[in-house]
Order: sequence, then structure tokens, then C-alpha cells
Amino acid sequence: QRRRRLPPLSTPASFLTTHLLPELLSALMADSNLSLAGKSALISFLRVVADGESCCERARVSVSEAPDFVPSEAFKVLQGTPPKGYISIRDVHSWLSDQPHRLPRLLQDDVAEFLLPYCNSGNELRYEAFLKLALPKDDPALREISLNRNANVPFTQARDFPGGHMSPDTSYRVCRLFEEEIDLARHLHFHRRALRELNVNAHDAYNFLSSLKATVSIVGYLSQAELRLLLVDHLRELTGAQSDSFYRRASNTSTAGLTLE
Repeated sequence: QRRRRLPPLSTPASFLTTHLLPELLSALMADSNLSLAGKSALISFLRVVADGESCCERARVSVSEAPDFVPSEAFKVLQGTPPKGYISIRDVHSWLSDQPHRLPRLLQDDVAEFLLPYCNSGNELRYEAFLKLALPKDDPALREISLNRNANVPFTQARDFPGGHMSPDTSYRVCRLFEEEIDLARHLHFHRRALRELNVNAHDAYNFLSSLKATVSIVGYLSQAELRLLLVDHLRELTGAQSDSFYRRASNTSTAGLTLE
């Protein structure tokens, strides 16, 4: 009688990829409260955030690379006259409207859309929040160079320009940063509306992103590695760079990780 051949003890990687991984992902999708259309819309939203944040980061780098960009001076200029210790939505709209390379049909609502996440409860952009908005997030050395310029402002400049000073080149770079932020905010407004129409709420989206979260992780926080595991390694919907860009943008107000808020 012919003996039945036993399967090998080790399972080939190709078998895992072809059979087990799709089954794992199917189970993952089934556990989610999102519909297929909702998941597709959410992934599109994540890509828009990631790509837009990459453009904003390049613009932030460009601002800091301007040799005469001084954060404290830029903060004064954007406040307008008289200085009041913070920047308002009206201040940024007024400054952008005065630039020769401004966006056409610029509304205060366009400015509010990107500026409010950085503002306090009184809709005021304070200095520390301005630094988060204007300085690179992935280049600590360049951030430090920019901040060190605060201590090197000539006495004559401080005397002659009590309201701050920015050269035309630096003003152009800051304007381009704000335009990138406004462009991203406009795209996100469209995608958020699409998500609402598909009944995708913040809780469902966060639960979906946390679906592969390690049980030993910090409760209530989603780490950069956990996000990559889902979006890059398992779903293969985003590149590593896109996943990191989305994480950088979405965790802007927290250093511990991505939260529901």
C-alpha cells in the first residue's frame, strides 16, 4: 500500500503570500465597520493627506533655507500693525492678499481651513504654534539653524523695523508654504465630504487604522510602525514615505503617537 506523503514542516513564503495573507486581510476587512466604498474613500483620503504633507514639508524646508529667514521676524511681520503677540486668520489673509504672487480669489475661509488646527481656543496663532507651522519637521538641524537666527538679528534692523522684516525672496517662500497648506486644505474638504456621504466617521477610520495594533502598545495611541504595518506591508496601498508623511501630519499635536483626536 502506497504511503501518504506528509506536507513539509516549513511553509514556503510563496504559500503565505498567495494563500494565508489574503485570507488574513479578508478577515481584517470583514471585522471593519467600513463598507468597501468607505474603505476605498478612506485610503484615497490618506493618500491626499500624505502627498499634500510632503509638498508642505518641502515648502517648510525652502523657507528655512532662506538665509535671511528669522522666525521671530516673520512672526512680527504676519501680525501686522500694531503687534499683539499672536497672528489671526485676518492677519494672514491680509498679508497674503498684499503679496504680488498671491492665490486668486483667496477667501478668509481658505486661510481658516489650514490655520485653525494650529490655533488656540481663541483662534490665535501663538509663536510656538507658528514654529510648528513654518519649520521643517523632519530636519532638526535645519530647524536649529533657523531658530539660531533669532539671536543674530542686527540691532539696526530691530530699530528700523520694529514690526519685523522679511526680504521679498523670503516672503515669496512663506507665501508658497501658505499656498501649499491652502491647496491641501481644499482637497481635504472635498474628501471629507465624500467620507461623510459614505457614513465614514472618525471612530470607524481610527479603528480601521488600528486593526493591526499590537496589544502591548500604548493604549489610545497608534505608532508610526503600526501604521506602516497596515498601510504598507499588509494592504500595500501606500509607500513607506507616504505612510510616514501621513503619520507626521496626523500626529501633529501629539508626540506619543496618532490619536483619535
